[in-house]
Amino acid sequence: MQFLLPGITALLLALLPLSSAAPAASPQLLPLQDLPSSYILQVAQHPWQGRPLLQLPTTHLIGLENFTIHPPSAGLTVLPIRIPKQEPPLYALRIPSPSDDLTNTPYLAALLPASNGKPKWASAAPIFVPDPTGETVRKWRDRCPRGWECGADAWVIYSGTDAGDESQSAGSVCVAGERQPLGKLAYGGFNGHWEAVKDAPNSEGWHVYWIAEDAGKEPGVPVGTRVEIEIVPTKDGRGWGGSV
Repeated sequence: MQFLLPGITALLLALLPLSSAAPAASPQLLPLQDLPSSYILQVAQHPWQGRPLLQLPTTHLIGLENFTIHPPSAGLTVLPIRIPKQEPPLYALRIPSPSDDLTNTPYLAALLPASNGKPKWASAAPIFVPDPTGETVRKWRDRCPRGWECGADAWVIYSGTDAGDESQSAGSVCVAGERQPLGKLAYGGFNGHWEAVKDAPNSEGWHVYWIAEDAGKEPGVPVGTRVEIEIVPTKDGRGWGGSV
């Protein structure tokens, strides 16, 4: 399927880190304690089983690399951070960065097409903000691509077979020293599932989208193959796996 993402030029420009003067950064939220220091996101289903998610080169959206690319690129590295006072738990996914500019800290964000209606799908990409809370993301609105709405503090980590499973506990499924999944990733903004859609330009691979369960065949909603995304510790507990 060929799905043309709206406003792609504005999206590419907005995803680049900004260097303009900015107010002092908000305090950074603390990561989960007593867990491996970094994770990758990988798909659990054939034919991508075990393949990591990464930023695709042209759109900078999160997706899966084409099988023909050798050697394969490193997966995007993330650090789960629990958002305070949220039950069931919600998380942000901080992306390690060599920069010491806290106003440009990269977090994985859900990107929703801006509209007055109920969202039916979302893509994902890094945004650069002082912290991932909704209040900060709204304040730093220029860090979100024009024509889109961004959310960096509504990721769900669950251990069941369904994103609605209430057994959402990041620590309960982590075994120290072993590369067992921390859990599976969902977007908490609306009930849905992940789909891999082969619509990336230049045969780069598949974008992954969070699709609402009630999306049906509405026009403009990406259609692909249903997948689940696991959060897995990196082999050495650290690493850098992004282009941000």
